[in-house]
Amino acid sequence: MRTTWDRIRHTFLFELFAILIATPVVVWITNQSIAKASSLALFMSLIAMAWNFSFNIMFDQYLLQIGHKGNKTLKQRIIHGVAFEGGLVIIALPLIVYWLEISWLAALAMDIGSMLFFMLYAIAYNWLYDIVFPIPANTAPIQLADHYVGK
Repeated sequence: MRTTWDRIRHTFLFELFAILIATPVVVWITNQSIAKASSLALFMSLIAMAWNFSFNIMFDQYLLQIGHKGNKTLKQRIIHGVAFEGGLVIIALPLIVYWLEISWLAALAMDIGSMLFFMLYAIAYNWLYDIVFPIPANTAPIQLADHYVGK
């Protein structure tokens, strides 16, 4: 499974590419200023990075518990993407309403569009990441408890 440093690289690159894609789209769709859109993208990115890092550790632990080792199947990648985005949407909706000063309905529409995009993006990104940075055969899995005791 992935090491802690590999997960940090994974998360950072995921969010970097997400910001580069999302900011111009938000500006175009909402007619908001680049400053407002980019600050929202950066703030959401910081939240998503923390969630991404934690979620991937939990997902790896789940895979280990069910006896899976190695690369994820397509079904596991889809479950991964759906579960990740589902958790993030709980946080995103109120922030979008507040930050962009739009209605809950408009924010919901944006969030659904964003969720669909990022679900596909997460599946594709993770698949490509596994190709570019394969899982080393001799890597010990991340133990969730290790993160809380500073290992």
